[in-house]
Amino acid sequence: MDIIESYPAHIREVNGDVKVQESRDHCCKTAEYARADLQSISLGNAAFLAGLLHDCGKFTDDFRKYICSSYAGEKVRKGSVIHTFAGVYYMLRQYHEDPSNDMMSWLSAEMIAYAIGAHHGLFDCIDGEKKNGFVYRFTKQAPYEEEAIAAFLADCEDRRTLDELFRRADREIQALINTKLVSAADNENKQIFDQELNFYLGMVARLLSSAVMDGDRRDTAEFMNGSDFSVCVKATSSIWRTCRIQVESLLNSFPCETAIQKARRDISELCADFAKEPGSIYRLNVPTGGGKTLSSLRYALAHAEQYGKKRIIYVAPLISILDQNAQVIRGAIQDDSLILEHHSNVVRSEERDESERDLLAETWDAPVIITTMVQLLNTCFSAKTSCVRRFQSLCDSVIILDEVQSLPEKMLSMFNLTMNFLSEVCHATIILCSATQPCLESLNHQLHVSEKTMISKEQYDQFYSIFKRTELIDKGNRALEDIPELIHDSLKYSRSVLVICNTKKEASRLFELVKGMNVRRFHLSASMCMAHRKKVLDNLYKALDEEQKIVCIATQVIEAGVDISFGTVIRLTAGIDSIVQAAGRCNRNGESDKPAPVYIVRCQDEKLGNLQEIKHAQDAANQLLISYKKRPEQFAGDLASDEAVAYYYRSLYNLLKSDVGWNYFDYAVKNGPTIFDLLSENNLYAAEGNDSQNYFLHQAFLTAGRQFEVYDSEGTSVIVPYGDGEEVIAEFFYSRAKYDIIYLKTLIDKAKEYSVSVYKDTIQKLIRNGGVIEVPLGDSDEKGKLINGKIMVLRKEWYDSDTGWQAVPVEGERDQCDILIS
Repeated sequence: MDIIESYPAHIREVNGDVKVQESRDHCCKTAEYARADLQSISLGNAAFLAGLLHDCGKFTDDFRKYICSSYAGEKVRKGSVIHTFAGVYYMLRQYHEDPSNDMMSWLSAEMIAYAIGAHHGLFDCIDGEKKNGFVYRFTKQAPYEEEAIAAFLADCEDRRTLDELFRRADREIQALINTKLVSAADNENKQIFDQELNFYLGMVARLLSSAVMDGDRRDTAEFMNGSDFSVCVKATSSIWRTCRIQVESLLNSFPCETAIQKARRDISELCADFAKEPGSIYRLNVPTGGGKTLSSLRYALAHAEQYGKKRIIYVAPLISILDQNAQVIRGAIQDDSLILEHHSNVVRSEERDESERDLLAETWDAPVIITTMVQLLNTCFSAKTSCVRRFQSLCDSVIILDEVQSLPEKMLSMFNLTMNFLSEVCHATIILCSATQPCLESLNHQLHVSEKTMISKEQYDQFYSIFKRTELIDKGNRALEDIPELIHDSLKYSRSVLVICNTKKEASRLFELVKGMNVRRFHLSASMCMAHRKKVLDNLYKALDEEQKIVCIATQVIEAGVDISFGTVIRLTAGIDSIVQAAGRCNRNGESDKPAPVYIVRCQDEKLGNLQEIKHAQDAANQLLISYKKRPEQFAGDLASDEAVAYYYRSLYNLLKSDVGWNYFDYAVKNGPTIFDLLSENNLYAAEGNDSQNYFLHQAFLTAGRQFEVYDSEGTSVIVPYGDGEEVIAEFFYSRAKYDIIYLKTLIDKAKEYSVSVYKDTIQKLIRNGGVIEVPLGDSDEKGKLINGKIMVLRKEWYDSDTGWQAVPVEGERDQCDILIS
């Protein structure tokens, strides 16, 4: 095609006509979007300046030739013209190298320069090879940057305007540091103070980068798509009010006759009243069965209405909780246009530049987000640009963290400080929901949780006595082979018994051991796809209604988010949080006037392999059981009391510190610095880093983000041939799935019901043994990468109609009962 005379940012064709977006228009629009993202938290000018300069490297003849040749179909090497360094170069040369600026202004320049340089992906300020990311970008191609900046100043914005914008941005950043970050990091221990302040500075850099990424991708998508990309409804006070009235109407329609029904209504009213309190980090401590989902939603809507929040984000750890509570939330709000569900799907996309799938990227641009803990943590820490882009969406939000006790302990330092940052800098209100609240404020890097609680201690004690329907009983040590005897004895006075195991292997073995009993057997575990579990649950509910003799052997998939009630529960020893969750499946609806038994059993021959977290939780629980046996009055005569829970968490945290190391909560990485240190002072790399003494920011953002995983080995989704899953699998082989992206997304949604999550090391074993086959979706690009990724399919003979997918574990292989979904 003919060379365009202007400086193009993007080119597309519409009905045979070539449309060109000029770089100045793209830079200005990106700046406006970035400012809008952070205006409410007083970082609008900094975001605007970063957005304005983010693509100033496109103002060159080289880039114009590059983009025109690429559009014309000529072969060009991707990335052969680097346009992301020019804005970094300008910020550092103009404001960081200037001796007339004070040192705090240098820091502001670094923050903005980082956001510019990271708009296509994070980079390390100092990496593992001790290279300085700023120095590299400043020196790599200085002549190119000079040419680009000269053209930018002539064609887009003049130097005087940029100077004024920097002065405004500098004031914003310095005010933020002096009034909020220093206060948030306040600690008498200088080492802790320095670590926390640097971590918070890193969060600011990530936030500015997020706003620029969002503005860049949004404007690009709008130009390339030819329409407004902001298709979601924007939250307003009237929308929040309408939703609140709808939820209150639903709550008022519930019967209010029994003591439990009245208590649920009282809890809901207390939450609604508490919405008047200003934003902070609050605890919502509600007994199991107290209706916390609707009560917390009612609070969030009232609080969002009063304080003008942009969105409500409900976060759940397990698929069982997410599935059930998403239905509750949708049913209460009665308007799906306001709601976005965001969690994993079964397609494994090939690694490629995020800009290639801008139009498919999911953003949290909706009033109500329903997502998982994995997605939230990835939004805060992952290096993936889709995750970084979402970070700005957390500003001005109400974040409900359901079952917060399920957080992996290894990342509690990062979690605590990030929640502090979101609350104190980003104006987010955070609600910690749990019947077993972890004492996160007791760690070295404390959570700044408010002393005010949504339910007072006195009120909680009253509600606890009303909802108390079980008694935790220590049954000592038993071998797995002896547990059927305890089940048999329990069936003499109870028609239904639930046994919860720590591993799928245990549950499968115990399911076989009770085969000869004259009862209906049921099995539930993460080895079964969701459709399979739903069918089992339907049959289980029916059998319970008919008062049949029932034994259900399950893993912890049944502990939370499953509204079911058994006469007796047996729980193999785990953390007290898991045991209390298990108790929530016993006498749930008050079928028995007396508290029903929940037996705690220490399985003598249990093999947990690599499941160190369960081992430590067991040890802490055993310490509680020993202390309780000696002095039950110290725990109000109840193993589920607040006193018992607090004792358990203190024991657990002390065990982790002594057994694993003082830095366990900092997300330790084998043979390297902790991820917390990489995101804070980055001491190991910075000590010998190139020119590190001349820069404030030392964080290794990219290295940390790549190493970060919620679990050491996250699961891969595999579609299983259960029920209609066979038909869904067949549809992936149709040629339409290769070319019709809408059809493909529909199939992906269908396949979620027929998928199981399997660890990556196990996947490879299954592939070698012929249990899993890989199915490519679509053709390959010129580099041989699959356009639409691939799916994993389990062969029919490897799926059992009772217990789900089968595998013969190798020595030391993981066998966890469930994982957080993403």
